[in-house]
Amino acid sequence: VFPGRYASSLNIPWERTLVNISDHEENGLARIYPVGEQESRVNHPEQSGYFSGSCGITYYGGNHFGKEFEQTVWVADVVLNLIHVDKLIPEGTRYSANRFYNKKEILASSDRSFRPVNMSVGPDGALYLVDMYRKVIEHPEWIPDELEKKMDLQAGKDQGRIYRIDLTSNKKQHFDFNTLKSIEDQILSLGHSNQWVRTTAQRLLIEGTLNDHQYDQLTKQLLSNSVFARLHTLWLLEIKEKLDDQSLLHALSDSNSMIRKNALIISEKFLMGYEDIFKQCLVLLRDPDPTIRMQAALSLSTINKEFFDKHENEIQEDLLNSASLPMDKWNISAIALATKHDPVNFFTRLIQQAKTVEQMNLLESLALMTGSQSKDFKSVLMTLSTTSIPDIEKKKIIEQASKNLNKDFKGVDVLPELVMLEQTKDIQLLTSLGTLRSKTGLPPSKNIFAYTKKAIDIVLDKNNPDSIRLLQMSLIDLMPFKEKSDILIKCLNNKEPVSIQEASLKQLQKQNDSSIGPRLVQSWASMGPFARRLAGDLLLYKKMYQSSLLDGLEKGIINIGEMNFDLERRRTLLWWSDNDQVKKRAEALFTDVGVVNRKDAIEKMKPALQLTGSGEKGKKVFESLCSSCHVYGSLGNEVGPVLTEINRKSKETLMQDILDPNAAAETKYISHKIELKNGEVHIGIVEAETDQSVTIKKMGGSKININKSDIHEFISLGKSLMMEGLENNMTIQEMADLLSFLQSGIE
Repeated sequence: VFPGRYASSLNIPWERTLVNISDHEENGLARIYPVGEQESRVNHPEQSGYFSGSCGITYYGGNHFGKEFEQTVWVADVVLNLIHVDKLIPEGTRYSANRFYNKKEILASSDRSFRPVNMSVGPDGALYLVDMYRKVIEHPEWIPDELEKKMDLQAGKDQGRIYRIDLTSNKKQHFDFNTLKSIEDQILSLGHSNQWVRTTAQRLLIEGTLNDHQYDQLTKQLLSNSVFARLHTLWLLEIKEKLDDQSLLHALSDSNSMIRKNALIISEKFLMGYEDIFKQCLVLLRDPDPTIRMQAALSLSTINKEFFDKHENEIQEDLLNSASLPMDKWNISAIALATKHDPVNFFTRLIQQAKTVEQMNLLESLALMTGSQSKDFKSVLMTLSTTSIPDIEKKKIIEQASKNLNKDFKGVDVLPELVMLEQTKDIQLLTSLGTLRSKTGLPPSKNIFAYTKKAIDIVLDKNNPDSIRLLQMSLIDLMPFKEKSDILIKCLNNKEPVSIQEASLKQLQKQNDSSIGPRLVQSWASMGPFARRLAGDLLLYKKMYQSSLLDGLEKGIINIGEMNFDLERRRTLLWWSDNDQVKKRAEALFTDVGVVNRKDAIEKMKPALQLTGSGEKGKKVFESLCSSCHVYGSLGNEVGPVLTEINRKSKETLMQDILDPNAAAETKYISHKIELKNGEVHIGIVEAETDQSVTIKKMGGSKININKSDIHEFISLGKSLMMEGLENNMTIQEMADLLSFLQSGIE
């Protein structure tokens, strides 16, 4: 959203100023639509039909495809042999990227060796596409060794090509390169409708030598009706060091917001030498466009401390006015950065008038910038102890300020302020203050100690509201691990509220205690899908728990499919562990190629991959064997995964999913058994879980909602609801028919 150079060594609440603008992601992946029968992926089969090799990202500025293609970004996916297009839509200080076509791409090839890697807009307005053309595109490092031996990694190396993409309704245009030969023509070309022509003209003018008359011609372009001419001229004069303060001042008042933004960026080296430019920058802190307000604050953040101190009152006054206008997180960050020479003073002024959520967030951002200086941190705590903002806001501010504490900081320096703040009865604020005490070497206060002693009893008492129990979990976080280990494990039970389970796992994650691994495995069957997913990551990625994970897998307590063993997760145990015993045990469970539980069944049905199947006959097989639990188009019942778009996978992958359903079962499709206190038993998958209830979906699609207070036992059966042995109910030809149906799209 804005360059990292503005933040440099300073802290803002967000990890980075890079943001994902796609509006069409599914669980961290973006669906795309290849054509033709898909190949089996050598790794990450779950990424079939999703971006995994995006490249050649190109903004189309050719002005040749019509208005609908303006503001579009074209992205190649080299793995799935296609080009995807997104439309950019302004959204506050950023953009969102919207899918251009619904469930199809602008270009896709059934030739699996078609490998689009780069694009460029040409001077004729067409788009030129580079096709690397290779049979194998994965890097050998990410191909399992035994598969790599069978591949020709060089196939297609001499067959690359370039395509020209244009609308069929367009007449082919031929660009006359003579129009860029003279300097005068290059100046006129700065306003050309084609981006390639404009940027090429600018480059040639930068590289060339201009006389005074030509500079006069160039300066006149700042008054052009063309926004592009004004934009390119502004930067050209700046690069040539011929931009005067009056021209820049005029650009800062331009009717086009993007000209104003670019002028603000250029103005950064003029701010401390030209008062009119500095004053106009302050004016733009109140611009109607939030992007301009953000940039004005960022540009102000570049001035030095001496200049800031001289003008601090007027700068902070205008920043306060800016903070009263609508803000998003990036406006908030920019204003905080603009106060970097005296964030405490601005914090003190803002807190007196802060009312909105955004203004409270700005206070948090300012607090984050104060923690590195002891006197600043003390001032923030003093201000908090004497103001009446809600305790929950005080908690957030203290947490932000605490993140950046100097290593030499001593808690005793702020003890009077802490004691004043600890008079509160708000559990969350007390927890933050207790964490701060621990971090700065202070013992717990009597007030906090009294609350933590009661916390375990309150959490264990299920008669207490869930919200109260969850608050107490934050106090338990302050306790030594030995005193709270039992309760954390108890709270993982799937009869507990999901929020309590999550809080327990987060606390366990912070510990390095060898007893945790075995206890997680021991509790596995009683965990719900959500807790099992987080606990699985904990067992896999903390080396001291990997032996416990392997114990659970070997004994069948943990179903191997629940662990989502994609390539990297497999290699965590097979390759990257420094424990030879862990490697050997992992090799006995799976290989670098993948997880296969039912190798014999798959081998038996393999001939089906070579047979020609009938989609119509496969439809009948689906209705007979699959429709009770799966939806395909208008057929079936939604219990397990919806298969409507399953044709994104290869036939080989599909067959393995059918015959070996527990090799890679998503945790949300694991079967569970619930026994009620009245003796009723229900088996199915957990469709939804809240703190108070569980919804079970059974074979055939029927659902039942169960109150957790009515549950006697709630355990995972460790396997997918889809039963193994489906091959016993069909012939090899029927398998070929079923695969044909699933890949054909027939409903």
